[in-house]
Amino acid sequence: MRTLESLKLYSKKVGRIRGETVKERIQFIISRCENVEEACRLARQERRDLTNYRLEYSNKHKLIREQLSRMQFSGGTDLDIYIDNLKQEFLTTDVAAHVDTLGYLIVELSKANRSWWADE
Repeated sequence: MRTLESLKLYSKKVGRIRGETVKERIQFIISRCENVEEACRLARQERRDLTNYRLEYSNKHKLIREQLSRMQFSGGTDLDIYIDNLKQEFLTTDVAAHVDTLGYLIVELSKANRSWWADE
């Protein structure tokens, strides 16, 4: 069974989230999601990776990117609630690509929000 302790695996793989403010750091994450989507699209287009995993990984990044773009978080409680919702999905999903996407993005968003009170 997956637990939130599993997020430590992703935490070790996530680098620095660039940006001075929470908004800038979230924009960096949105850009990273776009890059992942593009890399997955190219891998499928070039027939290097036609797996369902790659498709689901791309689709989940796209969904979360669109949500982040629409919600325009500036940090704080709203972002904490969003992260908590992602954690619940992380614990309950059976789709491996979603687990990985959520794991990385939960850690990244948590890092982006770590000092939200200093940005206000």
